[in-house]
Amino acid sequence: MGIQKVVAAMAWIGVGIFLLTAESAAFQAAEFSPAEAALKERVEEFYSLLLKNRVKASEAYVAQESLEDYQTLRNNPFVGFEVKSIEMDAEGTSATVGVAIFFIHPQAPKPLPFQRKLKWQVENGEWRLIVPNPMQRTSLDDVKAGENSESGERLPPALQFGEDQIDLGIFAQDEHKQARFSFTNSTDGPVQITDVVTGCECLRATYEKKTYGPGESGELVIDLDPARYLSLYGQTVIVKVEPGERSQKLLIQGQVMPSGWRPEPE
Repeated sequence: MGIQKVVAAMAWIGVGIFLLTAESAAFQAAEFSPAEAALKERVEEFYSLLLKNRVKASEAYVAQESLEDYQTLRNNPFVGFEVKSIEMDAEGTSATVGVAIFFIHPQAPKPLPFQRKLKWQVENGEWRLIVPNPMQRTSLDDVKAGENSESGERLPPALQFGEDQIDLGIFAQDEHKQARFSFTNSTDGPVQITDVVTGCECLRATYEKKTYGPGESGELVIDLDPARYLSLYGQTVIVKVEPGERSQKLLIQGQVMPSGWRPEPE
């Protein structure tokens, strides 16, 4: 089976979120109150659009605070879904929705369910999805690449990276992966790496030394342990340097499959 078919086997859309395996305790079917039934209908409309690959139209169901992240995600086809549970807060403005997403796996005789719980909230009178971010990127969003934090002056990158994003491809939870970012000091003076912020315990950054002279090259190696993740993975890494309190963003992406998965021979 080709790589494209393997990618298609993963459910819904990559948001880098936690998935529960099909062997875990299934959501119990529930009776829904009128308020919950209205939310259920809204959730079903959202997934129906994704099922038809109408991703642009589905953006109307996403909270404004999550829209930018949602637009950067890749949509993976699935074959069915079912709303299993709704846990609504007392005010009726926020809820956790349990959904089973069905996808095709080449070694399974029928579609398999991946189950997840997603946050929805009322925004402008309508229920909208909150795109979850278990990898704690929120604090990184305030860091602007190439900007002096004191004066706000835009500065050219101190380190010129050969590429600022790496796709690790498709791999299993029990496989450790590496992203290797090569760089060169593009300034006329020494540049010191003061910190590499990964925002995720699953990532570990290493580099040969902290200070690089003019024109000197180096390599930043990011080790990934994907044991806690499934589905599409995406993580921003912030490289902070001196002088100028500059910072640069790098992106690591990949498709995480269940432990034991290995690509079939071509």
